Amino acid sequence: MKGICDEYLKDRFQIQEVDVLTDFASALGDGVVVTPTLILVVPEPRATIVGNLNDKRGVISALRLRDIYGT
Repeated sequence: MKGICDEYLKDRFQIQEVDVLTDFASALGDGVVVTPTLILVVPEPRATIVGNLNDKRGVISALRLRDIYGT
């Protein structure tokens, strides 16, 4: 994930990792019930990706990186 952000967003991103085993309240508060889960919070609308993040083109599309940042 960091590689995609470095390539497409340069210094315009922040990644927060939550270990659901140690901070399950935070995960549940964000609606995470399955792992792995990636949540794009800003810009809205919020986007959630559940499952394998190995499909780079799929992740880029789901996060709307080309639409939002024109990259």
